[in-house]
Amino acid sequence: MSTDVSIHNEIDAEAFVTFTVAGNDIYLLASNGKLYEFQEGADGENVPYSIRDTGLGKQCEFESMVYEADSDWLVMPFELTPV
Repeated sequence: MSTDVSIHNEIDAEAFVTFTVAGNDIYLLASNGKLYEFQEGADGENVPYSIRDTGLGKQCEFESMVYEADSDWLVMPFELTPV
């Protein structure tokens, strides 16, 4: 897997916190709770991606993410946002 990732279009403005790999899937986590999922492409290739919004972007700020293979979970610690 290459370590170079190029993000374009509507997701350029996201503040990405971290990424993790789970099998063939690559996940990027934005601090606002949006989770981007895609698979590796060839050099310079555009690949399809999906976005999952945790809905927690206003209540907390995500700090990191790790794939827990034993449980097949993505673990995403966060810090509560003061109201």
